[in-house]
Amino acid sequence: SFDGTSADVRVPASASLDVGAGVGLTIEGWIKPASALKQQPIVEWNSNYFAVHLWIATDNPGCLYGNLIDRSGGYHVITTAGNVIQAGKYQHVAMTYNHTDGSAALYLNGAVVAQANLGVFTPQTSADLYLGYRPHGGAAGTRFTGQMDEISIYSRALSSNEIASIYLA
Repeated sequence: SFDGTSADVRVPASASLDVGAGVGLTIEGWIKPASALKQQPIVEWNSNYFAVHLWIATDNPGCLYGNLIDRSGGYHVITTAGNVIQAGKYQHVAMTYNHTDGSAALYLNGAVVAQANLGVFTPQTSADLYLGYRPHGGAAGTRFTGQMDEISIYSRALSSNEIASIYLA
């Protein structure tokens, strides 16, 4: 449970969490946000600057937003339409990036809700990993309000079938 004022999880930077250095990455898990109209971080790498992150955004209220920032500081954004995320109910979210071909996808409840070719680059994931908090950079201090469960990080892009299987399990 994240109260939006003081609760978050920080995992210190480590080689095992630097999944951007490999063939791809996946972030997936269950969220139950208290609001879908409020900008809030789900997962983010951040050490004095923000890096790869998955958020609920407010550009289109209720949209899922991923930004795979590369090691040179370049932004590679993927986002859904609005009203995808719903407040007060558990939903499974995932973001994948395949370093080999540059493909990225966002998933909601096992189904693709956005796809893009972001190009081939190395995502910046060598920083500390945070769940529900942005400690530094623009919007510093922003926190998640609600619940998260079974957040998982993979060092490869899971397939659509694997994401669907996780959701159905």
